[in-house]
Amino acid sequence: DLHSFPTRRSSDLNAASRWRVYEKSLREAGVDSTTVEDRLDWSLVQKQIFVADTDAEAERGTRERLVRMAEHQRRSFGLVANLRDASHMRSVVGVSPQNPDEFLEHAMIVGDPQTVRARIAEYEAAGIRHMALLFNYGFMSAETADRSLRLFIDEVLPGCTSTREGAR
Repeated sequence: DLHSFPTRRSSDLNAASRWRVYEKSLREAGVDSTTVEDRLDWSLVQKQIFVADTDAEAERGTRERLVRMAEHQRRSFGLVANLRDASHMRSVVGVSPQNPDEFLEHAMIVGDPQTVRARIAEYEAAGIRHMALLFNYGFMSAETADRSLRLFIDEVLPGCTSTREGAR
């Protein structure tokens, strides 16, 4: 499918490589430059975001939620025939909380404001034009989600700059 970049979750290095292959494939398939730019503008990477005062606090809080998500997944999928492991979740989102290290690497950006800003900058440097960021996920209390979002708005977002003309 050449209509949009696959949004399956991947690390920043994988996303950069896949992005280049996607753009090259469009051009090699004879897609005109205007359409290539349109396809790239309609493509994105999706990440769950958790910002805390320190990297250690962010990772600890995230890992606690991933344990709860994995337990919930095992219980829920165990009730449905033929879905007794994480394979269904992996087929939908590319990762599963059953493997928290992989989930953290591929589906999330976690850390203090400086770390989160740096990770987002890595995607921008890779040519990723748009990101969908999720701030409330996996058994997160409203207070925890609000605190993370507030840190993002107050301390991450002001430091994010784009060199792309017309970027918002």
